[in-house]
Amino acid sequence: MAAGKHSIPEIKVSTAVPLGHLSYCIAYYDVPLAEMAVYIRRFLRHPQFNTHAKRLGKVSKITTQRIEFWQVGHSTKSIIRW
Repeated sequence: MAAGKHSIPEIKVSTAVPLGHLSYCIAYYDVPLAEMAVYIRRFLRHPQFNTHAKRLGKVSKITTQRIEFWQVGHSTKSIIRW
């Protein structure tokens, strides 16, 4: 790695290890750092995630194209396109 350059490690979510819990949510943003604030607001204002109660029990990956999320009690990933 060149001096002065920083790299954010990639996080891989495996359905084999349950990360979700009804007491919290996890949101992982895979967006350019310069646009992070925009996507945080966009996620928190989305109708399916705009309240604390709607986010609980979900593990979400937010990208520039979509929101992928896993929910406690469901075995499949859901995808919402922006």
